[in-house]
Amino acid sequence: MKKVSILIIGLIALLIVIVVLVIWNFVITPNVISPYAIYDPDTKKATFHLKKGWSTMPLISGDNFGNNCEIFGKDEFVGVMWIWSPTQKKYYHIGEASQSQEFQNDFNNKYYYTTYGGLFVYLTKDCDIWINDYSALGPDNFKIAEGWQLVSKNPTIANKGFDVFNNCNIEKFNKWDNSLQKWVYESSSASIDELSNRFNQAEIGEVFFIKFSNECVLNLGISDLLPQPPALE
Repeated sequence: MKKVSILIIGLIALLIVIVVLVIWNFVITPNVISPYAIYDPDTKKATFHLKKGWSTMPLISGDNFGNNCEIFGKDEFVGVMWIWSPTQKKYYHIGEASQSQEFQNDFNNKYYYTTYGGLFVYLTKDCDIWINDYSALGPDNFKIAEGWQLVSKNPTIANKGFDVFNNCNIEKFNKWDNSLQKWVYESSSASIDELSNRFNQAEIGEVFFIKFSNECVLNLGISDLLPQPPALE
């Protein structure tokens, strides 16, 4: 009888261990070892693990990026990228934006979305996209247009935190969940304190949708981030 009881207890203990391992491997571990955005401050490389369907990521340009998605392959449709223009209130395909006079005007007028904003990406399979040098610093006077904006948390903004928006009036915000393929907030009515907390805790490279009720200038303070010459005493 004792042997049977010991055997049952052993089986229960084994079952508990198996359940814990399953939870660790399939629930906890992916959030630790496979985050959506990974930034290496030494190499300045940012890698984004994107899922099949819709995803967000920072704006990319030129040849400063790579991927294993074959996004621009000729034989198979794999994915497309869209930029939201807050001034024109519409999406541009990334190829269309470079041909648009309105987009070029916004670029010349130093609107943030044209250089350091975000992208909406549609993919037909899981893949990785990386930015080789995600470290460029822009001028202090990047402008935010009134209305919805895709704001990426680049390294410069990360150094300032949420204070970068001190000159702006924020009305609403939301965030796209790449894994669950849905908005994090159903009504985009979460508090600004919630936005501040999520923004400051977000990984470098994550993208937020923020609605501004005024046109404003980002408080980047680039000169404060640059190495300063030795002072005379």
